[in-house]
Order: sequence, then C-alpha cells, then structure tokens
Amino acid sequence: MSVITVQPSQTYTMGVAQRFPAKKRWHQGIFGCFNNPLICLCGFFCSPCLYCSTVNKLGESGFKYWCLSTFCFCPMGVAARSMARERYQIDDTYANDVVVALTCGTCSLCQIAAEIEHNQRNPGY
Repeated sequence: MSVITVQPSQTYTMGVAQRFPAKKRWHQGIFGCFNNPLICLCGFFCSPCLYCSTVNKLGESGFKYWCLSTFCFCPMGVAARSMARERYQIDDTYANDVVVALTCGTCSLCQIAAEIEHNQRNPGY
C-alpha cells in the first residue's frame, strides 16, 4: 500500500496551460466593420471580391469557395469563419459561427477580413 505524500498542485495546471496556448477574442466585433472603411465598403458593395481575397489569405482557393457560395452562402460563410477562428486560435464556437453567418453574413465577412489584416500587421498577437 502506498501513501500519497504530495497533493496535486498548481504546477500541473501550469503545465497544461503551457501545452495549449491561450485563445484570443475577435479583434473586431461583428458590427465593428466601420472601424475599417475600406473593408466595410468592399464587403457591402463587392462581397464576392472580399470573400475571394479573404479565403485566399486563409490558404484556400477563394475562387472555389466563391463558386460554392453562389449556391449556398451560409455554409461557405461558416467555413471561412471557422478557418479564421482555428488559424488565429480565437475562443469562439462552431455554433456561434453558424448563427453569425445566418444573421449577417456580410458583417461576418468584414470581421474575418479585419482579423486577417490585424494579424498580418501584428504577428503573434
């Protein structure tokens, strides 16, 4: 029979935190698209262009996603938002991605584009 002489401590928690980096929040809120007028104008007047550009910056084929989005924008908006969330380790959920893409796809697209721009200007943030 062994006797436990040391109780679990904060060290274990810190070890876990070091293996899994802290997640972040979106840099810009869903209705914060007016913070960047160029993205806002492009999103509202030329969404397909912004969509292709954004998905290309996420490392996917923007044209392929744009073609698919002409038939079903919501799933493609969810896909783009999920890719950005995973890439930049943003603390959010898939369910929230779906809700945001359904309620305001253009605002979601502007948020994703602003997040990419922010992370390109501030790597490691």
